[in-house]
Amino acid sequence: MKFSPLSLIKICNFGPQFFKMKTTLNILIFILLIGMNLQAQDYQTGTLMTYNLTFYRETSNFCNGSNNDANVKDAALKKIIQYAQPNLLVCNEIGSNFANPNKIIENALNVDGETSWKQCGYSNNSSNLVNMLFYDSDVFELKKQDYLTQSSNGTYLVRVIDFYTLYYKDPKLSPGSDTTFITVVSAHLKAGSTTADETQRDLATKAVMEYIENNDIKGNVYMCGDFNVYDAAEQGFQNLINWTSSDYNFEDPIDEIGNWHNNASYKYYHTQSTRVTSNGCLSGGGMDDRFDFILGSGATMNGAKNIEYINNSYKAIGQDGNRFNESIISPKNYSVPAGIDTALYNLSDHLPVKLDFLIKKIEVGIDEASASAPDLIVQSVVQETLSIRSTVSIGKTELTVTDVNGKMVAKRLFTFNVNSEFIVDVQTLNSGMYFLNSLSANGEIFSAKFIKK
Repeated sequence: MKFSPLSLIKICNFGPQFFKMKTTLNILIFILLIGMNLQAQDYQTGTLMTYNLTFYRETSNFCNGSNNDANVKDAALKKIIQYAQPNLLVCNEIGSNFANPNKIIENALNVDGETSWKQCGYSNNSSNLVNMLFYDSDVFELKKQDYLTQSSNGTYLVRVIDFYTLYYKDPKLSPGSDTTFITVVSAHLKAGSTTADETQRDLATKAVMEYIENNDIKGNVYMCGDFNVYDAAEQGFQNLINWTSSDYNFEDPIDEIGNWHNNASYKYYHTQSTRVTSNGCLSGGGMDDRFDFILGSGATMNGAKNIEYINNSYKAIGQDGNRFNESIISPKNYSVPAGIDTALYNLSDHLPVKLDFLIKKIEVGIDEASASAPDLIVQSVVQETLSIRSTVSIGKTELTVTDVNGKMVAKRLFTFNVNSEFIVDVQTLNSGMYFLNSLSANGEIFSAKFIKK
């Protein structure tokens, strides 16, 4: 029998939380896992964020250097990125100058010693605003990309819709083996509340779903961006979640389907606008619309293709439910660290939306029938205490806890009988990832990792 850390988390009802591993492999734990007779799965966390940057480096008769300063936006984006820690970043409303995406790389991503961020290829259909996907090349690499310029009836889209397919750079992948792929669709649909605007959104999302069906894209697919929809009943949204062939349907990870516009019932999910009064460029009106989305294919929700959404990780950053028809900075916002709310306010009239997902690496170990390692169940995400339970009698066992740098931060000696459970106080540990190693009296080794919130 095989079990994964994710299934164990679900069985034990421990909700996995976001963690960002810049280093994907701990050498010590890798050696221990290979050297012992233990079934194990290894996972990495991915984070996808989508963000409408509101006329980034695009000058118009209403957006200019005085009310939409590029340097202010760059500084704000840098701060938000360093807080949210995505490794996939979709941006809408980048000014159409070919060099603008590289400004984001230079000024907000590859900064303070970071060098791994890359951008995908540039695409446009003569719009003054474009999309772009940025990715952490330590984790992902671009395989291919494509884009749509026409809607399902052949008319030209207001803006292109981009399709990016990336692969996960699994550090444990054997030569000649296949890896995990993920497709990200980026759309900035037609704004406006008229019937004509809704029709354009309908035709655009039909084109998306036809493309996905015609190319039989059934794996890990995320559809994200600024959809500009007011109500889930709008046909442009229904195309995505109730397509004629259900194999290709997207799902809302938080399952908050309804009439979002100016509806306090959805105040925790509104993403626009960050301010009450417009500055002439950034829209006013306060938080009363859910325009920005990340939708996931069925495979991303059930883990069928080695990627699985982490429950409760979907968030509109800075949205605490106290913003209905108010700004992101007033009343005082305690949902993000000091300064992040101001950065959100200064950068855009939209909030970024992010979610986390688990990426399954290759399996290690041998058949359980020959396993002789102690069978311990370890809580995966902890706050004040760490629960460790044995399913077999192990006897006297030394447990050590080390941080990601290999420094031992705790050491205990326990005697495990069948169904023994011990609680370790971890209140004094800093937030982050830790490794639990055990050595029994007869020399058996067990290792696991856990997250201290």
